[in-house]
Order: sequence, then C-alpha cells, then structure tokens
Amino acid sequence: KAFEAISKDGSGGYPALAHFRVATEKALSNDRSGAIADFDALAKDPGASADIKAMARLRAALLTVDDASFADIQSRIGDLATVGNPWRQSAREILGLSAWRAGDYVTSRKYFDQIAYDVGTSKELRERAGIMLSLIAAKIGPEPAPATGAAPATAAPAGGAATPAAPATPTP
Repeated sequence: KAFEAISKDGSGGYPALAHFRVATEKALSNDRSGAIADFDALAKDPGASADIKAMARLRAALLTVDDASFADIQSRIGDLATVGNPWRQSAREILGLSAWRAGDYVTSRKYFDQIAYDVGTSKELRERAGIMLSLIAAKIGPEPAPATGAAPATAAPAGGAATPAAPATPTP
C-alpha cells in the first residue's frame, strides 16, 4: 500500500520505481495478470525513463513466456534484442525460450547463438545459452557449419553442457 501511494503521489523517479515494486510484489504473490498489467502500464508511462520502460517490458514478457505465442513475445520485446541495445541479452534469452517453448528450435538456436557469441555476454548467461544450445542440438541435431567469421559451439565435456568457443570476430 505504501508503494502504491508513492506511485501515485511521489515525486521525481520514485513513482516509477514504486510502481515497478508494486508490479513485482503482484508477481511474487502469484497475481500474474495484475503484475503484467502493471508492467505494461509502466512501459507506456510517459514519465518513466527509457530504462524503466524497457525493464518493465522485459518483466512482462518473462511473465508471459509460458503462455504467450512467440509472435506476442516478439512484438513485446523484439526490438530490444538488436545489436547495441543494452537490454539485448535479456531480450534474446526470453525470445529464445519462447521459440523453444513453441517448438521452433531453429529460431531458438539463433537467439542463443547470438548470446553465446556476443562479447558482452556475462559468464552466467553464456553458460545458460550453452545449456540451451545443447538441448536444441539434442532435439534437432548439431548446428550447421558456421557462417564465415562465426565460431562453432564446442563439444560438451563429459557430464557437462556445451559451451561456445570464443567468437572469431567480436560482435556488439
């Protein structure tokens, strides 16, 4: 209730942050539809910063990834997955998961490859991408030969997931 009051009557950046917290609390209390509605409203709030709006879009997409179609997820956050966007890795992971859930393993591989070969990817996310690439390979076979300049994923070590090799040419 305190965060709701701040989201309505606060000043500066506090209303957006409080609104974000209200939506998060709804998600934590299993009010997914309320949380999604709040994140969507925050993403459209003209007073919110671009970063808050992008994060709200990502959070709403993450909450819908199990139920929404890939096209819906792509319309929510597809533009955030572009090269150079600071939110690209999170958007690519959600898009890859959505494509995986839809059974579109080729598209899923595309997003996880982008994560794996991006020099800006954190170690943890690179490991998750490697796991997903291993799962995709188990479903549809090994990755086709890489395009010029791309590095193939390495074979999985015994008992572990495949991890991508270092890219031949760094990508943003």
